[in-house]
Amino acid sequence: MALIDKIKAIADAIRDRTGETAPMTLDEMAESIEYMTGGGPMQTFILVDEDGHEMECFLTEEEVELNATPNDIRIGMTAVTDTGVTVGEKEIPAYHTAEGYIVVTPGSVAQLKGVEDCDYTKMLALICSYNSTVANSVSTEKVCVNRTVYLVNSTDVVSTVTIDISNKSINFGVTNNSGKPQILRYIRYKEIY
Repeated sequence: MALIDKIKAIADAIRDRTGETAPMTLDEMAESIEYMTGGGPMQTFILVDEDGHEMECFLTEEEVELNATPNDIRIGMTAVTDTGVTVGEKEIPAYHTAEGYIVVTPGSVAQLKGVEDCDYTKMLALICSYNSTVANSVSTEKVCVNRTVYLVNSTDVVSTVTIDISNKSINFGVTNNSGKPQILRYIRYKEIY
């Protein structure tokens, strides 16, 4: 057998093990052999169960105990266990957070329009007087915590926030009567189960 035939036979054997089909250089052959013997990243495979659930799996050289229970896995997620595919039952909240600012012109009501997530879990907003730039506008006049607006350094309620889900708006119930622009800075988050 000629040298080129021996090299082709080695490449074919490597391709049979790795599933690759592309031609290989000698350097790529050496690298592939190293990966196959545990010197490189693990090979991954996609397994599909009888219900069509896809699961990314890793090839290991030793047996791994898969002892997760449904309470170890987030609701709706799946995992492979020693007894098969398990669907999670654990309630682990996730959060969607949004932050930003709007300019409230004189005579306008402070409100967020076109808000996709009006049904928030918590919100904090600051109404600040405008000072040359938005970044410099930090002198806070009113504070909104969740759905109540207060004067700074006071427990006096100025207004209550109203939410109009059909129009996708959050109205802070405060009109800018200062004669100058104001900046409404907000951060809100929603727990998602």
